[in-house]
Amino acid sequence: KLKDQQSKTISKEKLDEIFGISHHSYDTIKTRRSLIINTINRNARIKIERVRSQIDKRFIDYKIS
Repeated sequence: KLKDQQSKTISKEKLDEIFGISHHSYDTIKTRRSLIINTINRNARIKIERVRSQIDKRFIDYKIS
């Protein structure tokens, strides 16, 4: 599913759906999202970067490359 999103910027909600963690509590989602992103960045050809949202700088979007 991540390969379909390559070269795109997606919201954290969409990323949580892709990872299958959107049904957990907020703190659990944060922890699992961080672990999954770090594992993917270390081991896979796909890289996930955290970038500030263009709409609202308080929020983080994710660029998949």
